[in-house]
Amino acid sequence: MAQGKLIYGGQLVCRWSASGTPVMEQGALYEEEGRVVAIGHFDDLQRRYPNARLVGGPDYIVMPGFVNSHSHGRGLTTYQVGQADEAFELRLVEIFYRSKGNSKPGDPPKPTSSQFAYLDTLYSCAKQIASGITTTVHNHIYLDGPAEALASSVRPVIEAYRDCGIRCAFALGIRDRNSFTFLSDKEFVATLPAAIQGSPDLWSSRNYVAVDEYLGLLRDLAGSYPTIGFQLGPWNPVFCSDNLLDAVATASRREGWRIQTHLNETRPQAAYGLREHGKSWVQRLKDIGMLTERFSGAHGVWLEEGDVETLSQSGAQLVYNPSSNLRLQSGLAPLPGFLRSGVKVGFGLDSLSMNDDEDVFQDLRLGQLIQGSWGIDGESVSADTMLEMATAAGAEIAGMDGIGSLTEGGCADVVLLSRTEMEGGVRSGRPLGEQILKRARGAHVKTVIIGGRVMIEDGRWAGREPAELLRELAAAKAPGLRDLPPSILSVKEAVGNYVRSVDLSG
Repeated sequence: MAQGKLIYGGQLVCRWSASGTPVMEQGALYEEEGRVVAIGHFDDLQRRYPNARLVGGPDYIVMPGFVNSHSHGRGLTTYQVGQADEAFELRLVEIFYRSKGNSKPGDPPKPTSSQFAYLDTLYSCAKQIASGITTTVHNHIYLDGPAEALASSVRPVIEAYRDCGIRCAFALGIRDRNSFTFLSDKEFVATLPAAIQGSPDLWSSRNYVAVDEYLGLLRDLAGSYPTIGFQLGPWNPVFCSDNLLDAVATASRREGWRIQTHLNETRPQAAYGLREHGKSWVQRLKDIGMLTERFSGAHGVWLEEGDVETLSQSGAQLVYNPSSNLRLQSGLAPLPGFLRSGVKVGFGLDSLSMNDDEDVFQDLRLGQLIQGSWGIDGESVSADTMLEMATAAGAEIAGMDGIGSLTEGGCADVVLLSRTEMEGGVRSGRPLGEQILKRARGAHVKTVIIGGRVMIEDGRWAGREPAELLRELAAAKAPGLRDLPPSILSVKEAVGNYVRSVDLSG
C-alpha cells in the first residue's frame, strides 16, 4: 500500500461556510492515494498512522484549495502583451484583430505556436497554484474557423492542464454571429467610411464551426483527456444565434453537459437583449431551457428586475469577477442581492486580476470591500461568505465532486498558509476567515497539494515554478505586437460611437 501523508497545522478548516466556519485547533487529515481518509486532531491521527509522511507544521493554517470559477488561462496577461484596460466593446476590436496574429488576408499563413500556447497555459496554471488555486474553470474563447482549426488550437492548452496537475473544467467556446458590435458584421462594416470598408485589416466574413461538428469535437476531447472536465461554452448570448443557443441547451439536457457563458457583462449587452427579444437575457435563456443547475454565467453585472429570482429558482449559478468588471469598466455586480435571493455564486479571476498576478487573496479582499454599504450602519459581505464562494460554491460550477472542502472520502486538495507571515508576528484575535481576507496574500501560501500530489512544499516547488516558466516563455518568442493600423483605430472609434448611440434603456 502506498505511504499516506499526514497533513497538519495549528488550525484546520474543512469547509468555509457563510453560516459559520468551525476551526479545529491542532487539526490534521490523513491522505492516501489522493483521497482524504481521516480527519481529526494531529496527536490522534499520528497514533493511528505512525508511518505516514508528515507534511505541515504548527505554524500552518490548513484549508481547502480554491476554485477559480472563471478563467481564460492566460499566462502572459493581455496588459503584458500590449492591450490596455478599456471598455469591453472597444477591447473586443483588438481581440479579433490580434487573434489573426496581426496578419492580413492574403498574407502567407503563419503556423500556430503550439509550444507557446502550451507554455503560456502552464505559466497561468503555475501562478494560480502559487496562490492556492487547485481547480480552475477555463472558458476558452472561440472567434471563428472550422472545427479542425479549433481542435488544433485547443489541444496544446488542454494538454498543459493535463500535465500541470491543477484540476480543470474546460468550457469549449462557440459563437456564430456579430464581431464588432451588436449589429451583424455586414451591417456594421457598411456603416464605416468607404475607405475603411475595403481595408484588408477587416474580416467581414466569418467561417464558424457548425454546431454538430462542435459537439463532436467536445465528445472527442472528453474521450481523449479523461482527467479534464468538459463543458459547453456559448461565448455570450449576444454573439450566439437563437439556433445555436437552442442546440446548446438541448445538448446539455440530453448529455448532461454543464454550460458556462458570459452573461450581461456590460450595460449595452443587457440593452441589446431587451431590444432583440423584448425581455432580458436571463428570461430568454429560461425560455430556451438553458437555465438549470448545470448553468453558470460569469459577471452578471447588469441584470433586470426579476432576473435574480429566476436564477435562484432555476438553480443556476453566477460567477463574481470584481477585478475584471472594474478593469473593463463594466460596473459593479449586485453581489449582496444575489446572496440574499439564494443564488449560488462562485468567484473568478477572469485572467484579469487586480494586480495582474492571479493572487486570489487580493481579489477576494477587493471583491469584499467594494460591496460594503456606507455609514455607521453599513453592512458588508462576510469573509466566510467570500471564502465559501471561492471554494465550496465553485465546486458546483466546476462540476466536480469532492473538491472545495475537506471531507473524508473527498479529494485531498489542500493549501497550507503561514500564519506567522500572514499576521506579521502580531495576533489580532479576530476570526480566522476575517484575518485571511484582511491579511493573506499568495506569498503566504507555503504548501499546495492537489489530489495527494505535492505541488509546493514549504515553499519548494516539485515542478517548474512560475519564474522558470516565464523565462521559457520569453525564450519561445511570443508573437510580436505591432501598433494598431489606422483602419483598426477607425473601427474602434466607430464601435465607440455606435455603442454610445445605443438606447441603454432597452
